[in-house]
Amino acid sequence: MKSYMDRQTLIVIGGRAGSFLGEYQAGGTILVLNSDNLSDCVGNFCGTGMYGGRIFLRQDTPPVLPPQVSVHEADADEINEICEYIREFCGYFGDEYMKFAESRFLVLTPNKSNPYQQMYASI
Repeated sequence: MKSYMDRQTLIVIGGRAGSFLGEYQAGGTILVLNSDNLSDCVGNFCGTGMYGGRIFLRQDTPPVLPPQVSVHEADADEINEICEYIREFCGYFGDEYMKFAESRFLVLTPNKSNPYQQMYASI
């Protein structure tokens, strides 16, 4: 998955994602809402080969990640950015917006020393 020019791609996953989520992700945003409140909302090898974009995970502790992926807690600006997508998701599927909006999200991004970045993107 990657973005094209000024068009940003987005995937919203209501429940849990399986293994290899974001494998070789080049751009865009993946938002995993983890509606079941599982401790791990992704399977194995999340972000393997990731060299662009972001993955938002609604969970308290980071999953096991490859070395080329960094993780941090979403700040207020990042939460504001995804709130519109959460609200739209809740409108389609009838979930309670505040259940997601008041939760902790972790953000996965490519590590600055990512060895894959030079292979696929101009720096």
